[in-house]
Amino acid sequence: MNILRTTLAAALSLAAAQSAFAAGAEPDQTALSGIAVRAGATIVVDCRYEKLPARSAVGAVLDTNNASAIERGREVVEHYAHRECMRGAGYVVFVRDGSTAPASLALAGTRP
Repeated sequence: MNILRTTLAAALSLAAAQSAFAAGAEPDQTALSGIAVRAGATIVVDCRYEKLPARSAVGAVLDTNNASAIERGREVVEHYAHRECMRGAGYVVFVRDGSTAPASLALAGTRP
């Protein structure tokens, strides 16, 4: 549930940043303007409360109910999120990488 709230907050921040750019205003330092989030579901990891995302959240992003693919996705999130959090990121965003077969999670960006 925490991932869902964080994802919603990230989406709202991204929308606010995009509207600021469209209006020609300076971007807010707290906006997620540096993250290129593709359309679709995302997983956002808050580095203050670093933990594995729910299996249902990973399944929704990967658009699968395959248990092996979901567990592999959770391992990807754990590995890359921990690494980016140790480098000083505040949030780490993952999206579905549909260019690979089967689909996997890709690191979309980080935010301090």
